[in-house]
Amino acid sequence: MECMGCCVNAPMITVADYSNGSEGYTYNYFEDVTPEKVVEIVEKLRKGEKIEENKEKKRVARSFNIDTANTLCNLSPPQLHLDENTPSTSANTSDLLARLHSSGITLYGRRPSERDHQPAPNPDLPWEFNNANKEKVKEILSHYPSNYKRSAVIPLLDLAQQQHGGWLPVSAMDAVAQVIEVAPIQVYEVAIFYSMFNRSKVGKHHLLVCGTTPCMIRGSRVLKKHY
Repeated sequence: MECMGCCVNAPMITVADYSNGSEGYTYNYFEDVTPEKVVEIVEKLRKGEKIEENKEKKRVARSFNIDTANTLCNLSPPQLHLDENTPSTSANTSDLLARLHSSGITLYGRRPSERDHQPAPNPDLPWEFNNANKEKVKEILSHYPSNYKRSAVIPLLDLAQQQHGGWLPVSAMDAVAQVIEVAPIQVYEVAIFYSMFNRSKVGKHHLLVCGTTPCMIRGSRVLKKHY
């Protein structure tokens, strides 16, 4: 996944839908959400109901499937507001950013870094791309010079994760390493570094709250504290 520069619409959340299995997964974006809206979304997901994004998009044009994602952003970010009573100005924003970066607060995600590289449940479990995805592998590799196959590691890992139900066993990463002709450890490092790759089994839906500085300015911490 490429960063699509959507943080200026913060607070923003993403709902990753893994219920399609090998057909791929879908990301739905919700901009300018409130704690009450997050509760509403979560309750609908728990009931198995379909959720709809907010209709007025500012930078993210629509929901998209990973297989067909294109450039979705325009270049006209909305005005930022620090809170309900304080209009956004360069001075206010600069002051808040300075206070945020000098506060000594450590920001971290709750998803642990998994570094044991142990597959589950069988270390000898065979894994390969299915016939449909083998064609996609060829198409992905066609975008890179033959001597730079390793550059395709991220899209290939993403494809493998889609096929395996939203997570990556070691055997799948080994298969990617064989395709791009690199040592398996190089693929492991990529899968560990990028949080979009799941190293353990996941459920049908993931709820992600952006926690970058622009999102904090717009209130993402309120959403986190609500839970």
